[in-house]
Amino acid sequence: MPQESGAQRATGFDNPYYTTGTEISPATLVPSVRKWYLPQRLYLLYDWRQEQYSNYARDNYERYTNVFLEGSPFYDIYGNYITQGWLVYDWTEDYPEDNASLITKNPRFRSWFDNLLISSSHSGQFHSSLMVGDAIRTTLTPLTFSKPRFDGIQWDLLSDKYAVTLLSSRVSNTGEISSTEIGGAVQANTFTNLWAAKGQVQIGDFASMGMTFVNAAHRNTSVPFGDNSLNGLLSGPMNADFVRSIVVRISDDSPEDGEGGALLSRWRIFINGIEHTDDIIPTVEGGLRRRGVIEASGTDIITLTYNIEDFSPSIDDEIDDFREIEQIEIGLVLANDYRVDVTSNKQTNNLGTPVFLPVLRAPGNVKDGSNQAFHKFDYGLPTGTRMLGFDLAINGVEGFDLKGEFVRNFQYRRFSNENITKNQNLATNKADAFYLTAQKRSYPWTFFGELFSIDADYSTRAFIPNAEGEVFYDNEQRHIYEFVDDNDDQDELADWTRRTFGSRVNTRQGQGLLADNAVFPGIDEDNDDISDFNRNFNAQPDYEEPFLRFDVEAPEFLFGLDMNSNGVIDRFEDDNEADYPYKLGRRGYNLYTALEVIPNTTVMLGRLDQRLLQTARENQSTYFLLTAKKEFPEKDLTVQLIVNPRKVQDDIPDDVLLWKDLPGTRGRAVFTRDILAARDAFINTSYLEVHYNQYLPLTAKIKHEFYNQVGSKQDDLRDQGFFGIVTKGKYTTDIRGWELEPRWKQIYSNRVPAQRSTLKTRELTEIFSLLAVRPINRNISFVAGAEYEIFNNLRDKPDPLPSGYLLDGRTLILAGQVSNNSAYLGYALTTNVGVRWLRNNFDESPASSEMFSFITVFAGLGTDR
Repeated sequence: MPQESGAQRATGFDNPYYTTGTEISPATLVPSVRKWYLPQRLYLLYDWRQEQYSNYARDNYERYTNVFLEGSPFYDIYGNYITQGWLVYDWTEDYPEDNASLITKNPRFRSWFDNLLISSSHSGQFHSSLMVGDAIRTTLTPLTFSKPRFDGIQWDLLSDKYAVTLLSSRVSNTGEISSTEIGGAVQANTFTNLWAAKGQVQIGDFASMGMTFVNAAHRNTSVPFGDNSLNGLLSGPMNADFVRSIVVRISDDSPEDGEGGALLSRWRIFINGIEHTDDIIPTVEGGLRRRGVIEASGTDIITLTYNIEDFSPSIDDEIDDFREIEQIEIGLVLANDYRVDVTSNKQTNNLGTPVFLPVLRAPGNVKDGSNQAFHKFDYGLPTGTRMLGFDLAINGVEGFDLKGEFVRNFQYRRFSNENITKNQNLATNKADAFYLTAQKRSYPWTFFGELFSIDADYSTRAFIPNAEGEVFYDNEQRHIYEFVDDNDDQDELADWTRRTFGSRVNTRQGQGLLADNAVFPGIDEDNDDISDFNRNFNAQPDYEEPFLRFDVEAPEFLFGLDMNSNGVIDRFEDDNEADYPYKLGRRGYNLYTALEVIPNTTVMLGRLDQRLLQTARENQSTYFLLTAKKEFPEKDLTVQLIVNPRKVQDDIPDDVLLWKDLPGTRGRAVFTRDILAARDAFINTSYLEVHYNQYLPLTAKIKHEFYNQVGSKQDDLRDQGFFGIVTKGKYTTDIRGWELEPRWKQIYSNRVPAQRSTLKTRELTEIFSLLAVRPINRNISFVAGAEYEIFNNLRDKPDPLPSGYLLDGRTLILAGQVSNNSAYLGYALTTNVGVRWLRNNFDESPASSEMFSFITVFAGLGTDR
């Protein structure tokens, strides 16, 4: 019960914030005809009485104050007074009522609290934190739920032994900030809710075990709460009208091989469990008919179009009309490498065009018909997605570490019929994913192994309706909610575009972003949101820009592991897939043994074997890795060596997006196709780096990589190779107040691409430069620079010149800059005024020149990086 306030005791008035309703006051029961009122708010504020004469000659009149300056009173569901203030966030659902899922975000949610509210508590070892916000970085496990921007509610509980996380969100529309103080709720009738829970228990000092539950399902507040389901419910436009036609599409699951495609020999249809193959006869199109079967190989497809309105009741049926159908099952006799997709008049895009969704895929890539079987599936529209997972971690048990996770995925569908609003027929697809990693350290030995498998139809996504309750099944951006986002660069923005209602993010790449337009994993080691190959964020990569290119080498001179043998260093790869720890649709293992021969020198021997679950493609690799680093302090010399030979048989295509700082741009993602250059090859990548700083500082980097094609399948490819050398040195000296720094850099590259149609290159570039710095006073300095580049194409000049062939040339750059550093209004200002002149002179081309001038002012905080 609320306690009596001091004001209540002093004035004798009841607490106005206690919900007792209007009370009877016996002392005022006087039989008088004259109207009168109990003095209320005006008496409390101004001592004003109805019958009292007002005279403000001595005491000045005080104007009425805003009664909402301190907000409004609020009460809990039991009638207890909560506070005088403001409703900042409110999410209510009232069943059964129309449009009764309401989310209110008061303008103060953004202006006062920056889209995040945290209610926390702790007592002893127990801690609790309930967050309501937009853009919460939330991870349960890598296979179930991981998002850089989760909009919703997260409640975390923690003790010494136990940890629990609860998540909840109306993911179809998490609510936008209201523009008005009162009202502004975002309502929904047909919507999708997400519930998730993660529980973890600590077992002793070294192990932990967890369980994970994630569920997203369609709901409707017009339907009683008990008739809604965690498996989802069809309602609104999704359940309007009837299923009038169904189209089944059978295709080759490995069309690229052009053989052993899908074989269809028989089809059946069942209505409410009763076969109706004789009256609902499909229109069969496509494919190649032979010997009683229909084959779809390569790009061929077979379609079966069923007109459900042809339904004719039989003696076994309990219904008389197709509008009473509760369940439709399709049966197919299939063989070889098949894929089955299905659609209907209810499964469309915004133009009403049918959209196919997968229901069956053949495991492997069978071509001899040995997997022929009868397959039966229920037709329905997607209503929900569920993840149930178990994870285990063991850390530091005598040098042994283990981590693993197993998840079962449930994908739910229900049959659409506007006459059936509850207990709709449910169909379920299941898929599994797991991984297990183990490592044992026993100096100088290290043993590591990883085992993984993710089914091809494993899915951490759910369809979500729009405000009208419609789902357009081809629109991933607006009608898909992802449990696990694609975020290869691990920043605050997902790499793909999905519907978002939370606050936008401002980055160096743009303002108000809802999707990441600059994804460059592995090349932002200084975490400034700018590619390390374009640190001044202009339209020219640093390894080609005058003066800056002395310090920066092109990406092709870097070393990195390429476990999928697609020609791209693994840590630079970007894709458009959810960030599972392993690729979707693959199963395999990776093992290696490492020995630290001497300090900073390690050798590894390993074996990788993975395959696609739906095709006969594999990636098998036996590899060796040597890493060595030796320092000679007495000579100020450091030598680093990496050697990575491997025997690879890899015919799994791993197409990726690769960030490239192309001239004329600030960089962009470029689609890079895997040409399968390692289908059967011996590959070796060697890298040597030397730094010498005792007298004349010198740096040398050498990279050599070759692909030796050893298989008969490689007739279309030649031996691929790259040999590159970067040598550079500089020397700094002072002469009569001038700080002089002469520099020299030599770049040699010899590249032989795997594709015979691609031009071979062999080039040598010499760059000579001089920087001269002269301080004018303690604030002003002058910097002059000169750079001379000599480019030689060492390949014989063909006739005619092919595309991409570069002619020999010379380039001269002269530059001057005056820089002033000063303080202004608390900021450290740097003003640069200068000019840069460039002259190109290439063989068989007229000389050309460029002029670039600038006046720039930078305001900083006076801090160094």
